[in-house]
Amino acid sequence: MNQNLRNNTLYCDIDQNQVSPLMGPEASSDPFELMNDVGGQSRSSANLDDLLEELKSEADENSQQSIGKSKKEVYKFKTEWLISNVCWSNDGQYKLALSSFIEEYKNFVQVVQLARDDPDQEVESVLTFEHPYPATKVQWIPQQSDNSLQLIATSADYLRLWRIDQGDDIKPNGAKLECLLNSNQGSKLCAPLTSFDWSEDGSSIVTSSVDTTCAIWDINTAALANQISTSSTRPTCNNLKTQLVAHDNHVYDVAWMSSGTGKDVFVSCSADGSVRLFDLRELSTSTVLYDDNMGQHHQRVIGRKERASLVRVSCSKMESNLVATFASDSSDLIILDTRNPGKPLSVLNKHLDSVNSISWSAQSPGSICSGANDSQALIWQISIQPPETGDHKQISEPLLAYRANGKINSTSWAPSNIWVAIGYRNYLELLRV
Repeated sequence: MNQNLRNNTLYCDIDQNQVSPLMGPEASSDPFELMNDVGGQSRSSANLDDLLEELKSEADENSQQSIGKSKKEVYKFKTEWLISNVCWSNDGQYKLALSSFIEEYKNFVQVVQLARDDPDQEVESVLTFEHPYPATKVQWIPQQSDNSLQLIATSADYLRLWRIDQGDDIKPNGAKLECLLNSNQGSKLCAPLTSFDWSEDGSSIVTSSVDTTCAIWDINTAALANQISTSSTRPTCNNLKTQLVAHDNHVYDVAWMSSGTGKDVFVSCSADGSVRLFDLRELSTSTVLYDDNMGQHHQRVIGRKERASLVRVSCSKMESNLVATFASDSSDLIILDTRNPGKPLSVLNKHLDSVNSISWSAQSPGSICSGANDSQALIWQISIQPPETGDHKQISEPLLAYRANGKINSTSWAPSNIWVAIGYRNYLELLRV
């Protein structure tokens, strides 16, 4: 983690006695070696004063250059509306998609970009397009081998796939609806979608809905890449693979697990207070990973007496057995281990108000970021070792913390692992970690 953040707005619990001074890759342990080797010629003691003056001058010059090239730790971008979702692209171009929350039919999705090679470059808007209703989630297509297709998926009344212009061809209105997916075929009514997740290979999307179901869609990215839409009407795709009743109440979120092929097993969470695991190869049964059963264990973990609605669930890409979830109006983040269903592996309880968002690191095993109404973004390090007592483990402190100027609605950890994006009020902030 970048320790410069400790001197600004992030802090880190590290024993200073264990931190050694940083040395460059070519630093020598022998202070005399440099004096005898500068310029490839030996230096006599008579020239020592000249050498020291030369080195001092060079050091001052390098210091000034370093100050001029110092990298910003926090970038900020202001939108014209409340931000409900943020998501990094997977093509290495440091783009993000933001979605609005406006209590009207007309909403927006905005694409912004950070110039990675220019430390003075601020976040800039690339394009904005209208979206029906507030999107409940936005997600970029997983990285493709040739990056030939840039798609953004959104969920609201339907699941939509939008094609985004690439490179220098991006225009302010450079987004086109490529596909509209409706699982309620033959009906003019639709059950709102609460969330979705894209499989790692880009071939499948699983959606969750208030009608207690989950639906799995086949996404033929090759066909979409070759598709040239000339119709002014919205295209409707019929790629529904399967649909199942997953819970006894509204299903609020779904996520693919990285185990196996990455498109066979997914988890879901619901207003019925449970997290369940489904395997598409054996849909006759499911595994209850966690159930808020109104018992003593529930009160100890959540701190409530009534059954709690679990509103978000997320799977680690690095540790295939780790699943995170949290309840509505709860400040606790619950970590589950699929190898030991029925009770939490650990509970993270340092937020002071309701958790709203979670995002796992794509490169640091066991690292997860949470954002909450207490205006804090906390980064945690999860141990995958089960507790010795058989009870869940309490993690005492987060690894890093950042305090924003408003309630954090959304978090997204960049695939590069360098940045964490947070959305609060009408602001996007990018935090270097």
